[in-house]
Amino acid sequence: MNAVVTIGSLRTDHGGDTVGPTLRDSGEIAQIPEGDMREMFLYDDVWMRIGAFNFTQGTTPLLDFCMSLQFALRGLAVAGKSTMSFPDVVTRVRFTLDDATVNVRSTSEADGRGECSFLQLTSAVCLFQRSALDAVTRDNPDLLFNDLVERLFREYGVRELGEEQFARHTQAMRRRYSG
Repeated sequence: MNAVVTIGSLRTDHGGDTVGPTLRDSGEIAQIPEGDMREMFLYDDVWMRIGAFNFTQGTTPLLDFCMSLQFALRGLAVAGKSTMSFPDVVTRVRFTLDDATVNVRSTSEADGRGECSFLQLTSAVCLFQRSALDAVTRDNPDLLFNDLVERLFREYGVRELGEEQFARHTQAMRRRYSG
């Protein structure tokens, strides 16, 4: 199967700004609880295109979207099905796994239906997660003072993308733990 699979956001694909509460200083950022950081900061417009499936969601918490994609992959691997829902939105995205083929649709028929291989979906999710965390920490390296952001930065492999990303992480950790 060779379907086109892309996952993106305004910020990661076009350098746009995210919206949400303003983060003022590293001390404040470090104190934001995981749930708040996940759902109340770093909003962006996101999309998924999988074959004929074309889903777009405006003003979505970017970290929540990244983590929800990961949970969807885990659900597919374990149970053969998974559903993504979004805060304050009725639409849900449903994934089902048939052998190695992922079928995707949403509760809105206008989004269409699509299919791709599990490997294609996994690759697209990982690439998106890396680019999203790279973009938000490039714009504001102090975000790495937050436990959730720092953990995702490492889990998604951003630190290994290159010297710039590794140095960004190392500098933030030195500043965070030096005083």
